[in-house]
Amino acid sequence: MPATPAAPVPLAELRRGGRPECVHLGSLVVCDTQGRLLLAQGAPDQPTFLRSSAKLFQALTVVRTGAADRWGLTPAELAVVCALPRRPTSSPGSGPKHLRQVRPDPGRPGLWAP
Repeated sequence: MPATPAAPVPLAELRRGGRPECVHLGSLVVCDTQGRLLLAQGAPDQPTFLRSSAKLFQALTVVRTGAADRWGLTPAELAVVCALPRRPTSSPGSGPKHLRQVRPDPGRPGLWAP
C-alpha cells in the first residue's frame, strides 16, 4: 500500500469565548545554516508561494541598507512596510490608522513620490 501523502497540520488556533473560532493549517520546515533539516511538520515537500510573507524580508532590507534611518521611518511606518497588503482596504486587519501611515505627508519632502 503506498504511503499517504503528508497534509498540512494545525499551526495556529484563534479562540473566542474559550472556543476555537478558526484553525490555520500549514506546513513548516526549520533548517540550520548548513541546510540540515531540524524540524518538519505538515507537508514540507509541497510547493508553496512566498507572497505576503516576503514583506518582512523586504522590510529587513529597508532597515539593513539604512533607508529606514535615512527617511526617518517611524516604528508605525516600518510596521506598515512589514504588513501592508496591496490594497489596504482588502485585508481584515487594515483600516484608517494604517492608511494614515501610507498617505503622503507634505512635511516630509523626498519620501513620497508625487
